[in-house]
Amino acid sequence: FGITAKFANNSNWIINRDSYLGKLVIDSSSKITAPKGFKIEMTVNGVKTSIKEGVYEGEVILKLVKL
Repeated sequence: FGITAKFANNSNWIINRDSYLGKLVIDSSSKITAPKGFKIEMTVNGVKTSIKEGVYEGEVILKLVKL
């Protein structure tokens, strides 16, 4: 969980596997999306959290869930 990911300036991260981060920063112009047929569930320190603008620290887990 020591990895930091920062998304700014209209970035779009399409995740293709579960991701484990120590810090995630998303600005208002950026987004994180899933491939077709999947959705993303994010937890921060074990708490389900909406993916939106903000700074998330601790055990940040982004999981792909098949629809």
